[in-house]
Amino acid sequence: MRKFIVVGMTLTFLACAGAGQAAPKAPSPPKAEVQARRTAEALYAQALRQMEADDFAAARTSLDDALKQDSTYDPARYVRAIVLSRLRETDAALADLAILEPRADRERFLETKAVTLMEGGRYREATAVYDDLIALKPKSADAYRRRAHVRQASEVDSEIPAALADYAKALELDPDMLDVYGLRGEILSATRDEKGVEENYQAWLAREPDSARAHAGYAGALERLGKIDKARVEIDRALALKPNVEAYLIRARITPKDQREAFLADIDRALALAPDDTFAYQLRAERRHAWGQDDLALADVEKALKAWPESYSARYLRATLHQNDGRYDLAVKDFDVLIAREPDQAALYNGRCWSRGLGNVELDRALADCETALKLLPGNAAILDSRGFIKLRKGDLVGAVADYDLALTTAPDQAASLFGRGVAKRRQGAKAAGDADLARARKVDPGVEKEFAGYGVTP
Repeated sequence: MRKFIVVGMTLTFLACAGAGQAAPKAPSPPKAEVQARRTAEALYAQALRQMEADDFAAARTSLDDALKQDSTYDPARYVRAIVLSRLRETDAALADLAILEPRADRERFLETKAVTLMEGGRYREATAVYDDLIALKPKSADAYRRRAHVRQASEVDSEIPAALADYAKALELDPDMLDVYGLRGEILSATRDEKGVEENYQAWLAREPDSARAHAGYAGALERLGKIDKARVEIDRALALKPNVEAYLIRARITPKDQREAFLADIDRALALAPDDTFAYQLRAERRHAWGQDDLALADVEKALKAWPESYSARYLRATLHQNDGRYDLAVKDFDVLIAREPDQAALYNGRCWSRGLGNVELDRALADCETALKLLPGNAAILDSRGFIKLRKGDLVGAVADYDLALTTAPDQAASLFGRGVAKRRQGAKAAGDADLARARKVDPGVEKEFAGYGVTP
C-alpha cells in the first residue's frame, strides 16, 4: 500500500476538525503533550514506510507505540485498523474503527468497516454494512459492485441471485465499470447459464476487444461450461495480447492429468506473475492430491490459505487432506472454522462427524453433528452412512443397521454402507446375513475391506 494513498485515505476518512489542515489557534498545550504528539507523528511516518515494505507486523508495533504516546492521534488509529485487518485481527481492527466512528466521514467509515469484515471472512456482516452504505449513497455503482462481490466471495448459493442483481445495478449506474463483467461472468458460468455467459462476455468484448482480461475471463467461463476447444482459442488470444495469471491457470486446469510437466509449467508461469495467488496454489494442491502426492498438496494448500485465509474451498481441501491422512483433530479444527462461517451447510457437519468417527473420538459430539446434518438434508445416504458408522463405533448395533438400511434404500450400491452393515450384523450374531453384505460390498469396491481395516474396523 503506497504511503500517499494511506495518507490520503486517512484525511478523507477523518471528519474531525483540523484533520489534514492547519488547526485553529488555541492556547499552547504543555510541552510534554507537544513532544508526545511529535513522537506519535514520527512513529506514524515510520509505520507508513513499513507498510510500503509489506512489513505489517512492524507497522503494527510502530502504531501501537504511537498511540501509547498520544491516544488521541486519530491518523495512527485509523491506519492501525487497516494494519490489524491485514493481519487478520478483525475484532481489534473493528474496535479501533468504533473509537473513530463519531469523528469519521460516514461514507468512508462504512467502506472501511465493510472491507475489514470481508478480509476477516465475515461476509454476512460485511453485506449488512454495504446495505447501510447503499442506503446512504443509493446512486453509488461502486457500493453495489462491492456488495455483490462480498456475496459472491461468500460462496453461499443462496446469495448468488442477489449478487447478480447488484452487478446489474452497478452497470446500470456506471456502464464503464467493466470489471463487473468479469465478476458476473464467473457466477453465470458456475450456474451454467450459457446464454447469460455469451451475452455477458460479448458485451464486454464489444467494449474492450483487445483486453487480455476479457478474453481470459471468457476462456474461464467456457471452461466451466465444458466448452474446452472454444476456451483454448480464447486462452491463446488472451496470452497473445498479454501474459496473465488467469489465462495460465485456465490452461493448466484443462491440461490432462497425465501431462504433469505442461501443467506445472503453467502454474509456475502464473506464480511468476503473482507469487501469492491463492488459486494457483490451490489448483496445484488439487492436482497433486489427485496424483497421490498429499504431502506436496498440503504444502500448497497451506500457501493458498496464507495468501487468503478466508478461502472456503482451500480450507475445505485442507480438511479433506487432514482427514484422508489421519490427522483427524486438525480436520475437525478446519470444519469448526467452516461451520462457524456457514452454519447451514449439511456437508460441513457431516465432514466433522466423519472426522471424529474415523478418529474414534468425541463420538457423542460426532453423533450430534450427524443429527444436525440430517435435519438440514433429510434422507441423505452419505450422512446416514456416517451416522451408521458412529453408532457402530459406539456399539449401538441395532441403530447402526437401521441407519445403513436407510442409506442403502437410497444408494443400494454404497459399498461403505454394505460393509458397515455386514460388520454390524455379524456382531449381532447374524453371520450369514452379515457375510452376504460383506460379499456385496467387496464386489462393488474391492478396496473397501482395506479401507475399513485402516479405521480399525474388521468383520
